[in-house]
Amino acid sequence: MKLEIMKFTMIKLKNATICKYVATSVIFLSVLFTQLSRAESAIPPLTVELGTKYQISSKALEQERTLFVRLPKNYDKSKKSYPVVYVLDANSFFSGNIYQEAVALITRIEATAGIPETIVVGIQSNEWYKDVIVESEPFEAFVNREVPAFIDGKFRTLPNRVLVGHSYAGAFVSGALPVDSKSFNLFLSLSPIYPSLAFIEKVQNRYANLKPLSARLHIIDGDENPIDKLMLKEAASKLDKNVLSFEYHSMPMDSHMSVFTVGLNHGLRKHFSDYRLPARADLKTKNFDIAELKQYLKNRDLKYGTVSKNEFIQDAFTSMAHKYTSMNRLDLAIPYWQLSKTRFKEYFMGGYADRFVKMGDRQSAIILWQEMRKLFPNSDKDYQSLLKKHRKHNVH
Repeated sequence: MKLEIMKFTMIKLKNATICKYVATSVIFLSVLFTQLSRAESAIPPLTVELGTKYQISSKALEQERTLFVRLPKNYDKSKKSYPVVYVLDANSFFSGNIYQEAVALITRIEATAGIPETIVVGIQSNEWYKDVIVESEPFEAFVNREVPAFIDGKFRTLPNRVLVGHSYAGAFVSGALPVDSKSFNLFLSLSPIYPSLAFIEKVQNRYANLKPLSARLHIIDGDENPIDKLMLKEAASKLDKNVLSFEYHSMPMDSHMSVFTVGLNHGLRKHFSDYRLPARADLKTKNFDIAELKQYLKNRDLKYGTVSKNEFIQDAFTSMAHKYTSMNRLDLAIPYWQLSKTRFKEYFMGGYADRFVKMGDRQSAIILWQEMRKLFPNSDKDYQSLLKKHRKHNVH
């Protein structure tokens, strides 16, 4: 049952109060303040929909708990299903609110197609330190089984779940891997704090008893003490990858307090990397010709319930042409340029040719100009003269 709709105001600037002592007439002051009041106006606030509050009765905890659920913008207009990101510590935390910050960030990277549209669930805890550290087993059952069952029963979800925790909740996430079932596809632990060596040993023993899950644990730190995480990494290294894939790295420019949004952005973008077009790092290890790209997009549509429309495919062709040209893989780039319908195609290709000449690579520029002469027969540019000139220099 819907209980409350919430909005979070991100930015609100109030009108500045300007006080000046001016040795002049009352009339001058009156005119001055009248003009200032007309010039000033409040900047419209940026709002992010935080969603709806739900109550869930937990058998494991023997009490009711609160969940915050933010649905994708187009949820009511579509019939598709969505991945779910579960965020622990939805209550006020340190200098901000973890759930609010998570929703704001996810909304932003959804809007820029960095990740697919997702359902975001904030799991509130009345006694969070007790839940995640002191007596974590009941809360673990609640998070691993009861909450996903509630969300799956109420909303259209994909079997693609991420569990996110920061600080002590991050320690909980790194040890909450279920022994007998696969509840989450990614356990994202941000700047975890482990209260004792006994707690770390408990987590290590949990790893040793894992069954093949293909679970992924990603720990992201700020510039912090890595000892505890390295001990867990050592324990995870003894397991087969089809049991647990463990990744740990730090963000040296961030701290425990600032790494949440940076780590969340990085972790989600990596988890959903196959939602975006192949990155340059992918292109270095695999040749994505046009047939490969079409299959890649087909797999993406099947996994995320998307539809790659013609406009998106055209943008993909242009993007791949840019990437392969910048990598000087013209054998793969030119077929994409041939299919690209961007109206800036001649400008883009010519820019790359000029840069190749600047770097002393006339041969690559010649290859591009040869193709451009075919693609743009009515161009104002004399590609034949360019080819003649640079072939002559290239020989010498």
